[in-house]
Amino acid sequence: LAVNKATGERALLILARVPPSLRHTQPAAVIGFLSYDPGLIGPVKEAGERTGEVPGIPTMPGGRGGAVLSAKDTGGRTLSGVYTNPGSVADGMSFYGEILAADGWQIVHSASGEKNRVAFGSMILRRGREEATLLFSNRGDAVETGVFVSKVVAHR
Repeated sequence: LAVNKATGERALLILARVPPSLRHTQPAAVIGFLSYDPGLIGPVKEAGERTGEVPGIPTMPGGRGGAVLSAKDTGGRTLSGVYTNPGSVADGMSFYGEILAADGWQIVHSASGEKNRVAFGSMILRRGREEATLLFSNRGDAVETGVFVSKVVAHR
């Protein structure tokens, strides 16, 4: 995430590794997108965006959100943000699995691991025309976990 406070410009570059089990649904092993807001017309402020949360995907209790970026393309609208939540990657994945399933989301992918003392995880969930991707990472101390959240709402 990059922000130019003088002009209001914001940019977010996201790259994610597609799990082998889902590669038949994607054109590449790595997917990503660039979201850019030139800051000319001011920020988009929907209900959740004012709180630093992607609408419908809350931070964990004790967590905090940040900038929420919005991008539209021919396929739909994407809302993306980065949260800092208390606890481990496993704590975060358990929280989001439970709270989002209770709100009608279906988990279509969930995986986690650790390398060089860095724990990581990923979840992909779907609900109707919506798809959410959550990427988790911490430094192995299990005090806080960073969570990248991206929600796409496809056009009808």
